[in-house]
Amino acid sequence: MEAEKIYQQKFLPSAKYLLKELDYYRNSQFRKQTQASNWTIGQIYHHIIQGTYDTHFKAIHNCLEEKGGAPKGRKTFLGFLVFAFNSFPLFKIKGVKNYTPLQIENTSKAKDMMFGYIKEMQKLATEIDKKGNAKYKVKHRIFGRLTALEWYSLIEIHQRHHIKQKQRIDKIIRVFNKDEVFENSTEIV
Repeated sequence: MEAEKIYQQKFLPSAKYLLKELDYYRNSQFRKQTQASNWTIGQIYHHIIQGTYDTHFKAIHNCLEEKGGAPKGRKTFLGFLVFAFNSFPLFKIKGVKNYTPLQIENTSKAKDMMFGYIKEMQKLATEIDKKGNAKYKVKHRIFGRLTALEWYSLIEIHQRHHIKQKQRIDKIIRVFNKDEVFENSTEIV
């Protein structure tokens, strides 16, 4: 029941927050690049969702199927710290070189992607808990060898990290801008 607990108590509240936040963006804001980040809000959502599918979900399945890893091995020092503090460090972790997430076209598409992502997380929680205390580990390029449950937990930690990034961008793009309001209003004569 550990993965289900992570799903219910940690992942789902932040995922629901991300889903609800999509109601507060115009599509132009969703695609707006700022000095606060090289990424747009749409790119952050794409990174959270598609990055999880491409990396975390794949690693979890490999752990559950016992392939591409080993039953032994441990976390790196940074991996140990991330799990000890249940958070990414305050300093920036070097990502994949020259990686830029794709831009999701609009908030409706992002909502659809979020629903599928949440559903897959729920399904995986059941699979992980059904497998029991699995010890098989697959290597994370920065954090070392992780079990399926650790990979699953890392999804929620990663998601929270990017929520902070999104909130920094929100401070810029959600500021009232009369020119934008005027452009989108109908003229009264």
